[in-house]
Amino acid sequence: MLFGKLKQSVMNIAQAKREGLKSYQGLVYLTKIDNDNGETATLAKLCETSESLSKSPQMPKIPKNSSEEIECPSGFKAVR
Repeated sequence: MLFGKLKQSVMNIAQAKREGLKSYQGLVYLTKIDNDNGETATLAKLCETSESLSKSPQMPKIPKNSSEEIECPSGFKAVR
């Protein structure tokens, strides 16, 4: 899945099909860490729910720079 102008990203959703199972969402993307030489870094986040979902979750908020952390969508928490 592509996020607008951010063409180097992917998001996966594992939506539980039965009650009592968790749903998961993962996001991986590239971000510039040095604008002078174009150096990039790969950032990733895995999020889970404590309950099954009835519909697909929102996309996570993608940070504008590499010093910010990816936020899990509402109803999800980060897997550590």
